[in-house]
Amino acid sequence: PYNTVILSLHQGFVDHENKIVCYTDHQIFERYHKFSIKNGYAKKQAITLKELTNLDIGDYVTHIDHGIGRFGGLQKIDVEGKKQEAIKLIYGERDVLYLSIHSLHKITKYNGKDGKPPKVYKLGSNAWKTLKQKTKAK
Repeated sequence: PYNTVILSLHQGFVDHENKIVCYTDHQIFERYHKFSIKNGYAKKQAITLKELTNLDIGDYVTHIDHGIGRFGGLQKIDVEGKKQEAIKLIYGERDVLYLSIHSLHKITKYNGKDGKPPKVYKLGSNAWKTLKQKTKAK
């Protein structure tokens, strides 16, 4: 019933079922990288905390890496035994991505030109990558 999506890891995880705990080297050695925004994704486009609190559940947002999804609200999630505030994004019918509140720079409020709702693809589909490449080519 669940879709599997393989993505790069930015932090470790705990798999209770298989009794596995994985950490990234930056967690072990306490090295944290500051992410830079590139590829023309303007800082002024990035959503602010105020705009985030004004989003309604179901509003469309664009994630620079994963495309257009629906805002599912703010949720506290458990990360390495600590509760963290995360942004819930819904893709396709039931794919869910939890985005750290520290990664606000990666999302913008969707701004459609014709007023029609956008197509929302499931996580891991090539549709977003293809659309980004076509847009860059222009």
